[in-house]
Order: sequence, then structure tokens, then C-alpha cells
Amino acid sequence: MAFQDIRFSPFQNISIDGRIILFQTDSFNSAIYEYENDLMGILSNVALYGKGIRWYLQVKYKLANFLSITAKYSETYKPLEKNLGSGLSEINNNIDNKLSIQAEISF
Repeated sequence: MAFQDIRFSPFQNISIDGRIILFQTDSFNSAIYEYENDLMGILSNVALYGKGIRWYLQVKYKLANFLSITAKYSETYKPLEKNLGSGLSEINNNIDNKLSIQAEISF
């Protein structure tokens, strides 16, 4: 596994976090788990196995002292697979992507 993180704040009220990960393991039994920055209250600990690329981008925009909006897009691509997952959570594609949006109000 190899990965690179980026953290960028172009303005005082905007922050951008991102990561790209290249991974390769023999099977699910040798999966690599990696922690990700995510929305407040969410824990992302993704199992990476097989051969592929994962990346995510998270943007946090602070509208006011008491209000912020965060959005995260993540994607896992496994070029050698036709389906990802199994059972009811099986994806009939080799790309698994997710978009999450959160509004945070502080009192």
C-alpha cells in the first residue's frame, strides 16, 4: 500500500482534505485497513484487498461561527474485478463510490 494525503485551506472558512491510495494484496484474508478523515461522528475504516486505487476528497465550508457544511466523495476502483462485495450489498461494477453531505449546527 502507498498513499498520499493533501490538506489545503484556500480561504479561512474552507478546508479541503484528500487522499489517494494504491493497494495490492493476495486476498481478503490479507486485507489492509486504513483510517480516513470523514464527517463528524462517522468512522471510516475501509478494508482494502486485491488490486486497486481508492481516493477521497472532503470539503468543509464554515458559513458562520455556528454553522458548517461538509461534503465527502470517495471512490474505490478495482480494475481486475467485475463485481464488488457479496450478497445484498453486491455492486455489479468495479467502482464503489459514495457521496456524503452533513450540516453541523453548534449551540
